Amino acid sequence: MRSKKVRKIILSTPSLRLIRNNLRIILKLAVKKELQKLDKLYDLYRNKKILTPSQQKRKLQLAEKWKALDYSYYRSTLQCSSGAACISFQKAKKKGFNPKDRPTDLDLVWVPWLEKWSCVECFETFRQGEMTHEDFDDPVWREWVKNEFGI
Repeated sequence: MRSKKVRKIILSTPSLRLIRNNLRIILKLAVKKELQKLDKLYDLYRNKKILTPSQQKRKLQLAEKWKALDYSYYRSTLQCSSGAACISFQKAKKKGFNPKDRPTDLDLVWVPWLEKWSCVECFETFRQGEMTHEDFDDPVWREWVKNEFGI
């Protein structure tokens, strides 16, 4: 997203929330299935002792495709970009939610200076709304954000 402003995507209508959640689940399953397929193909090449130049090229293409898809998935609106540190994820895990899955029924916030989508709880807890582009001019602050958010 190219917006320079913080954007909150909050749906209050239950039917729209249900549709959004179902679409996220479908897309998430499709991405995971494609990543597994690419993993299996990559393993075929990795397990071979000697590869021809065309096989080496194909192996690199598979790795690049997997990386691009994984990166796009991570940066998408399908889940909070905080990963395992996500407050909503931690709460869901305490309630018995499967740790391999992330909650998909979250309202998200676009944080332009981090260039990431965060759930509303992470946004408020980590005070991302108080950050600005000017904060990144300070090298100490930039280093802290880099360590804290992995960017």
